[in-house]
Amino acid sequence: MMDPITDFTGSRQINRARTWKVESLIVGNEPIAVETGALLFFDFNRRCVYVNGYGRRAGTFEAQKARRTFRIQGVPISQNSEAIVGSYRIAGDRLLLDGHTGGKPMSLVLRRHRWGR
Repeated sequence: MMDPITDFTGSRQINRARTWKVESLIVGNEPIAVETGALLFFDFNRRCVYVNGYGRRAGTFEAQKARRTFRIQGVPISQNSEAIVGSYRIAGDRLLLDGHTGGKPMSLVLRRHRWGR
């Protein structure tokens, strides 16, 4: 049986390979400016690291591949500290996360970065 988090982590990670570039973020139907070069990294220990020009913030995540659901906690992607909870889907080299945070709907689009072949 496949690990329920492999859609986020890939099957092999070495030196932060399989990172995600943050392409867009919408919270409460308002686009949020995403800093150029902002990245997210999910690891096998269910740690989530958000890196942007202001530094690094680490939190945790959960994912259920069979249900296509996720939860990200402790990472201020959406400019608040509330958990992000919802569903996800894969579209080519993108991970599309739709859910809510702080009582508002949100949509986050990630693109594979350093995933190799």
